[in-house]
Amino acid sequence: MSKTEVFNVSGACYPEVHQEAANMIEDIQNLKKKVDSGADHLISQLFFDDQVFFDFQEKARIAGINVPIEAGIMPVTNKKQIERMVSMCGASIPAKLSKKFFRDLEIIMKPCVMQVFHMQLTRLLNWQLMELTEFIFIQ
Repeated sequence: MSKTEVFNVSGACYPEVHQEAANMIEDIQNLKKKVDSGADHLISQLFFDDQVFFDFQEKARIAGINVPIEAGIMPVTNKKQIERMVSMCGASIPAKLSKKFFRDLEIIMKPCVMQVFHMQLTRLLNWQLMELTEFIFIQ
């Protein structure tokens, strides 16, 4: 690489604890190792409860992780898709979302997807996450 090229390293993070970690403390310690090894920003796994993300951010900051942490947001398009992703990454679906959203998914899918996405995005932006520079959309 030339001296003028910029090279960034992104790392994944898990607001609800990586499935291979014994607990949140171990997961945060491993995340700190990623950052100390050169990750200059982090992108979270999907989540459906904004408070889980905010709590995770606070724990990361307390542990000395001071790189930007971007919210990984996945627009939900169908029940099987989200069930598959949740089973793969260990994210939880809040009961209120599960009951309201999945009940009549096929009928209300498009407007509900946009509403849920809009609500989550609005709350994240209103939280004034100054470090949030871009959103990564997971398909």
